Amino acid sequence: MAVTAARVTGVQDTVIGNKRMHTRKLTFSSDYPTGGEPVTASMFGLRSLEQVILQGGVAMAAALTTGNPVGYNAETGKIVFYDSADDGDPPDEKPVEAHLTGCFIYATGIGT
Repeated sequence: MAVTAARVTGVQDTVIGNKRMHTRKLTFSSDYPTGGEPVTASMFGLRSLEQVILQGGVAMAAALTTGNPVGYNAETGKIVFYDSADDGDPPDEKPVEAHLTGCFIYATGIGT
């Protein structure tokens, strides 16, 4: 499991009132761990993390031809990946397997 965070060129870190909003490109490598990929305040350059907004709700492959739906679980502090169930049911959590090549999503962390 590995998540790297990088500043996004041209996107400024913002302060609104007593909160900071920092947008980062999160890139995932290795295998997806059961229960999700942990994200931390330090990935966003923050001391505390109160909220994570995932832009578009889909983690895309580097080639932008495939992707996985994702959601942020605030109770566990993890980004959870989903796969199509291919049976007409709602998507299931992605099994433990390699991420799509160069899989990434833009995320905004809000905190202090």
